Amino acid sequence: MLPDTEKFTMAQMLELVAKMAQEMRKPSEREQRKLDKEDALIRRNEEESLQRAKSEIESREAKKRGCPHTMTHPATKVTWHRWVAQVHTPSHRKPYFVPLCQQCGTQLPEIAATQAMLTEGVQLDQYPTLNMETLENWAKLTPAQ
Repeated sequence: MLPDTEKFTMAQMLELVAKMAQEMRKPSEREQRKLDKEDALIRRNEEESLQRAKSEIESREAKKRGCPHTMTHPATKVTWHRWVAQVHTPSHRKPYFVPLCQQCGTQLPEIAATQAMLTEGVQLDQYPTLNMETLENWAKLTPAQ
């Protein structure tokens, strides 16, 4: 027991209990090492995931740059572009289409669709000299929004 001269006030008692609780919540050395290892593993996994994503983006960009977006028939030597598109008509938006290269999977920005495209389809095959630059310019001139 404490002598009468050393009585704790309620505030001191609460402070002491709070400090004890804080000490009890602290992980042991072993638990702390385990937590540190888990944190390091999580950081490493996040860094690897980020590197994979960057690598995938670079690969896609290289594929896009290296793709001619055209195909040449080996026997006849006739060349045609590989761009296709389909009209999308979402609710509360203007109809649009998204050009897609069938060869490399490159998607270009949305382009506003005309009324004729709504009934007849986009028919990019009707443009024999179509290339990526033309489609990108088309998207700038007639954006979908």
